[in-house]
Amino acid sequence: MTQKIITDPVNIPIEHINMELAAGHHVIVQFSEKYYDAKKLKVLNDLCAANNRSFGVRFFGFPMSYFDCSALDSLPDVKCLYLDSMHDVTNLEKISDLKYLEKLSLGIFNLTDTEILAADNLTQLEELFLGDTKSKALNLQYLSRFSNLRILINSGHLKNIDAIASLKHLSFLGLYSISKVSLDFVNPLSKLETLHLILGGRSNINEVINASIEHLHIVRVRGFDDFKNIARFPLLRSLLIEDQIQLRSIAFEKEMASLQDVRFSNCKNLKTIFRLQNLSHLSRLLISRTQVDFQSLASQKFPDSLKQFTFHSGRSKVDAAIKDQLQEMGYSSIFQ
Repeated sequence: MTQKIITDPVNIPIEHINMELAAGHHVIVQFSEKYYDAKKLKVLNDLCAANNRSFGVRFFGFPMSYFDCSALDSLPDVKCLYLDSMHDVTNLEKISDLKYLEKLSLGIFNLTDTEILAADNLTQLEELFLGDTKSKALNLQYLSRFSNLRILINSGHLKNIDAIASLKHLSFLGLYSISKVSLDFVNPLSKLETLHLILGGRSNINEVINASIEHLHIVRVRGFDDFKNIARFPLLRSLLIEDQIQLRSIAFEKEMASLQDVRFSNCKNLKTIFRLQNLSHLSRLLISRTQVDFQSLASQKFPDSLKQFTFHSGRSKVDAAIKDQLQEMGYSSIFQ
């Protein structure tokens, strides 16, 4: 769903908002400072009441002051709320009065109420984004009660992180800046389709055994140098590995018939990719800014299903010649 963002409006453009919502877009009206008043909040609440969580309200920034959550008293019908990219707020407990809330983004650097997730109304959330905080003391134990949660992004919070294992309906999990803890809490998530591991540090994810995952991103995870357990994801459809400077080799040792889209980007020490022929339904392959030798790679047998193949070495003349060679081999570029 495409986002359409309206920032610090002088007047709330109701007609434009309704048009964007009718087009299937996610519309967010956001304020970076106190550019809102009771009249604007009344109009926004009417829009919240008339729409589902495809319409959201965001308060962010406030670099010269703080956000007073008492303003939320004027948004009793809000279903999608963003309170993020902030340093300080007051009266955060006002969140607990929002009985229709379904989607919440909470990113307050100097968060003091580390038990905020205990609020009863938050158990109905379907989407939750937890941004960075200074203390990293946010208590996640209450997530075990969030039986409706489908989407969770957790940026750096470790306290009682195992509670995530209770989220039986979770389909999307983003773990950002998560280090030092086992990821085995992912294994019981039988409906998990998408897993994103971004930042943080670990050498591998060998403890993750989840047969339901279809989309996996591993991006800028410090120290990641081993992905021998890739066959543990038999339903994997897309794989992105990016900015992993210690990964040197990867092999698809077993048949992975579901995998269709594979991308390696900016893995500067990656030299070998073996047994691509085991990806019998591979249709898109991107290899960019690695040490993989193209001619050696091209000598492999590729699956007949492969249609789009893009290879970038970072050297313009070499890449132009490779592009021509790929076209002669019958492959089109992913980027057209």
